[in-house]
Amino acid sequence: MQSQMNEVSDPESKVKEILSEKYDLSGDDLTRSHIRINNMSIGVAAMIYDHAISSSVVRPQASS
Repeated sequence: MQSQMNEVSDPESKVKEILSEKYDLSGDDLTRSHIRINNMSIGVAAMIYDHAISSSVVRPQASS
Protein backbone atom coordinates (compact mmCIF):
# COMPACT_ATOMS: atom_id res chain seq x y z
CA MET A 1 0.00 0.00 0.00
CA GLN A 2 1.33 3.38 -0.86
CA SER A 3 0.72 6.51 1.10
CA GLN A 4 1.00 10.18 0.35
CA MET A 5 3.73 12.43 1.66
CA ASN A 6 3.12 13.66 5.22
CA GLU A 7 0.17 11.28 5.60
CA VAL A 8 -0.55 9.39 8.78
CA SER A 9 -2.79 6.45 8.01
CA ASP A 10 -4.43 3.50 9.70
CA PRO A 11 -3.23 0.38 7.86
CA GLU A 12 -6.15 -1.74 9.09
CA SER A 13 -8.74 0.59 7.60
CA LYS A 14 -6.75 0.83 4.35
CA VAL A 15 -6.68 -2.97 4.05
CA LYS A 16 -10.42 -3.15 4.74
CA GLU A 17 -11.05 -0.49 2.10
CA ILE A 18 -9.05 -2.41 -0.50
CA LEU A 19 -10.80 -5.69 0.36
CA SER A 20 -14.17 -3.96 0.21
CA GLU A 21 -13.52 -2.65 -3.29
CA LYS A 22 -12.02 -5.89 -4.58
CA TYR A 23 -14.60 -8.30 -3.18
CA ASP A 24 -17.65 -5.99 -3.01
CA LEU A 25 -18.01 -6.33 0.77
CA SER A 26 -20.67 -4.48 2.73
CA GLY A 27 -20.02 -2.31 5.76
CA ASP A 28 -21.40 -5.10 7.94
CA ASP A 29 -18.94 -7.57 6.40
CA LEU A 30 -16.07 -5.19 7.17
CA THR A 31 -17.25 -4.64 10.73
CA ARG A 32 -17.24 -8.38 11.39
CA SER A 33 -13.85 -8.95 9.78
CA HIS A 34 -10.68 -8.88 11.86
CA ILE A 35 -7.43 -7.78 10.27
CA ARG A 36 -4.05 -8.50 11.83
CA ILE A 37 -0.99 -6.86 10.35
CA ASN A 38 2.13 -8.81 11.25
CA ASN A 39 4.79 -6.61 9.72
CA MET A 40 5.07 -3.09 8.40
CA SER A 41 8.05 -1.43 6.82
CA ILE A 42 8.50 2.16 5.96
CA GLY A 43 10.65 3.01 3.00
CA VAL A 44 11.42 6.10 1.02
CA ALA A 45 11.27 5.63 -2.71
CA ALA A 46 12.20 9.17 -3.64
CA MET A 47 13.22 12.07 -1.53
CA ILE A 48 12.43 15.65 -2.38
CA TYR A 49 15.58 17.65 -1.96
CA ASP A 50 15.45 21.30 -2.91
CA HIS A 51 18.90 22.44 -1.79
CA ALA A 52 21.77 23.12 -4.14
CA ILE A 53 24.28 20.33 -4.49
CA SER A 54 27.81 20.93 -5.71
CA SER A 55 29.68 18.08 -7.33
CA SER A 56 32.85 19.99 -8.19
CA VAL A 57 36.16 18.75 -6.85
CA VAL A 58 38.42 21.23 -5.08
CA ARG A 59 42.05 20.22 -5.29
CA PRO A 60 44.51 21.47 -2.69
CA GLN A 61 46.99 24.05 -3.88
CA ALA A 62 50.57 24.05 -2.71
CA SER A 63 51.63 27.33 -1.17
CA SER A 64 55.03 28.76 -2.03
